[in-house]
Amino acid sequence: MNITKVDIGKDGHWHVYYEGDATEYTVPVTANNVHAENVRGWIGLGNIPVPPAEPTAMELWKRKMANSDVVNIPRWIEDHIESDHGGISANANLQARYNQKKLLRASKPQ
Repeated sequence: MNITKVDIGKDGHWHVYYEGDATEYTVPVTANNVHAENVRGWIGLGNIPVPPAEPTAMELWKRKMANSDVVNIPRWIEDHIESDHGGISANANLQARYNQKKLLRASKPQ
């Protein structure tokens, strides 16, 4: 199998892609298996693994939103307050968390 691309993940592992195979193989750099040997041979031929890219503004925002669903309020509660209570919660703590979530949602990058 011919390697088409090797990425270096933020985890420090190689992410290997083979021609005609949709599977991404995650290979520790220190591994001694067939995939690691294939990557070392591929590099020896002058190929260069792709370093990890910096996340885009949208990717960072999506991570913040996902985290907010866990530590702030989940989306269903946000929707409940919005649709059933006009954006007003009787609980001051819940209202504050709802307001934070709405501000974060409004900060969505273009």
